Order: sequence, then C-alpha cells, then structure tokens
Amino acid sequence: MRKRERARKRERGRERERRRERYGGGSDTEAGVPPCQEALHPSHRPSPSRPRHAQYRVVVFVPLERLFPSRLDRARAKELRSLRARFTAQAPRSDTDHTARALAHRILERKRARASAFSDVTACATCARGCAPPAGAFEGGRCCGTSTLTVFSPAEVRALRLAGVDAPNEPAEGGHADAGCLFRGPSGCSLSPASRPSVCAVYVCLDLGDELDRRDDVPSIAALRRELAETFSRFAALPP
Repeated sequence: MRKRERARKRERGRERERRRERYGGGSDTEAGVPPCQEALHPSHRPSPSRPRHAQYRVVVFVPLERLFPSRLDRARAKELRSLRARFTAQAPRSDTDHTARALAHRILERKRARASAFSDVTACATCARGCAPPAGAFEGGRCCGTSTLTVFSPAEVRALRLAGVDAPNEPAEGGHADAGCLFRGPSGCSLSPASRPSVCAVYVCLDLGDELDRRDDVPSIAALRRELAETFSRFAALPP
C-alpha cells in the first residue's frame, strides 16, 4: 500500500513538472488555467495562443436539400415571392373607396357561407383519380391543379387585402411544383376559406355538380354561388 501511495505521489509530482513546462508557471492558477477546468485534460485547457471560445468545436449537420434546393423548390419559392409582392403592391385600405371595402367584406362573408354549405361534400376528395399531373398529383382537388398567380389575380388579391386578409406565408405542407397551386396539398387546400380566391368558391366541376344535385339544399347553394360571383364582378369592375 505504501509503495503504491509513493508511486502515485511521484506521478503527481511529474505531472506538476509537465504542467510547469507546458504553461510556464508554478501552478495551474499562475498559468491562467481556471480552477473549474482542473479535471480537464491539459490539451483542452485554454492557452495564450488559443482563446477560450475556440477550445471546443461544434459540428452541425445540414441536409443537402437545404443547401442545394431543387429547381422545383426554387420555382415554388419564386412563385410565393411573386404572390406576396402582389399583396404588398396593393394600396392601403384607408386610401380606397368605401364601396370597394364594403364589397370586399361582402365577398369574404359569402365565401365563408359557401364553405359552410360545402363542409360535407365528398366529390372533391377523389375527383382527380386517374388524371395526369398537375391535376392528378393528388387524389382530390382536380381544379386546384392550376397556376397560383392565375387564381390570385390582381382583382382577387385586392379584394382579399381590402377585407383584411394577409398574404400567405408558406406553401401547403406536402405539396410540390407538379401539383399546380402552391396551397394544394395531400389533404386539400392549406388556406382558410376566407383566404382563398373567389373563383375557388364559385367553381363547381361535373363531379361536384352531380353530388350537389342529389341534395335538398341545391337552391340555397346556387343562390350563394350566384351572389358571390355577382358581388365579385361588381368589385372587379371598380377602378383600382
């Protein structure tokens, strides 16, 4: 036991000598090694030639698709920037005519009413089966396989802005460039009914028309669509 203890003391003495040679001082404190780093290996301690913040390295792994986005991703990003620029270019609400603001809010109300009436339709979930892209990119939403900037026309964007709707921030999750509209995803449109263009609320394809014809509320739905279309036509006819 005594021999082992003497051997440990000798080893500690040799370690102190190595420290003095390495750091140029009589002790760790004199050499500038903080007391909290006593347990660190000497190679990890700061030295005059290496600042404290440089003693550790942090490695961050970034997916290659984040560093090198595909051409289609860049196209979608460009399309979103163009749409947001179209929103930004609109005149402030305070500078617009009262009639235009009133019609914009009426359009918003009619879109919400139409969405409530269509809440239980099923045709839109499967209407694109068997279709070629972009319409057939997903099983549903065949009419959404169109250009974003086509449905978000200047008049549609103006009506949205006057009704207090902000520009969309991001495309639909799970969507892609071959699906048509930026906001078309596997589960449908990522925008709220109030944030969608009026044309999306008015349009009825053959599949949806067949389903609506079997319902008892067809007259009220037809009246909603007709009022929305007429209100938007009045709004679009106003000077910008």
